Amino acid sequence: MNWSIRILLLFLAGITACRKPSNDATRSPDKLRISRIAQSTVREPQKVNVTDFIYDDQQRVQEITYYYEEMVNGSLNTQPKTSITYYYNGTDKKPYKASGQVSNGFYADIFYTYNNAGQLIRDSAKGAGMEVRTHDYTYTPNYILVKTGKYTTISTGGVYGGTFTDSVVIKNNNIAEVVYWTGSIGLLGYYYKFSYDDKINPLSKLNIAAVKIVEGLQIFPDILAPGICKNNMTAYTYGTISYSGGRSDGEPQPYIFTYTKEGLPETCTITNRLETYTIKYTYDEF
Repeated sequence: MNWSIRILLLFLAGITACRKPSNDATRSPDKLRISRIAQSTVREPQKVNVTDFIYDDQQRVQEITYYYEEMVNGSLNTQPKTSITYYYNGTDKKPYKASGQVSNGFYADIFYTYNNAGQLIRDSAKGAGMEVRTHDYTYTPNYILVKTGKYTTISTGGVYGGTFTDSVVIKNNNIAEVVYWTGSIGLLGYYYKFSYDDKINPLSKLNIAAVKIVEGLQIFPDILAPGICKNNMTAYTYGTISYSGGRSDGEPQPYIFTYTKEGLPETCTITNRLETYTIKYTYDEF
């Protein structure tokens, strides 16, 4: 799972003038689908990251595009887009493959394998100049074990991963805690603890939610898989684990939401020691 940690605190984003839900009668949340998520910062309000969700005629996510727009001398400039595309067999709701920029500049084809219950049990990614890397998933009612396969670069032979088994604790249909084992000298691992509200996580409604256990959606920490987390995170705490087994908690990170009349997130504000982020959600009705 190490490769996804590097993008742990990256966020989805959108344009400043994004569409807002109608002020008319309350609509059914089941008839609303997320179409755009927008991120801006206090430090650079003129630059807004954009993530758009594109659907096919079966309401399946067909493509997710990432880019940013910036106001320069009163003109709006759109930067080049990157994207990830999903592929399906027939009318299947779960993709068998994804292709494109899957994490932090890493381009690959990812293939998905499911069990009879429709749960993801393996994903395997193959990027240019790299061997196949894998994640294998084991499920119980209270936790998920994720085994990360070792992978190397073909050109240099350098090892960029290892064989680790990480644990994901599940409580009340959300991830309560995640422990990553690093095996590094002086540090056995690190962990994250989470709290949630009782509102709907719109990402959990996506048909691709089940394949987002490690890869994440780059909206909050990657490990908050929308296929697992049914509600919205209100805070998380990061900590480290020493070889003696001792834990050291970091400072809690709050996430402050506002909601639409349908109970879906409308904005989220995240403030840390370096920056304040504002994330805006946009929905379409179908």
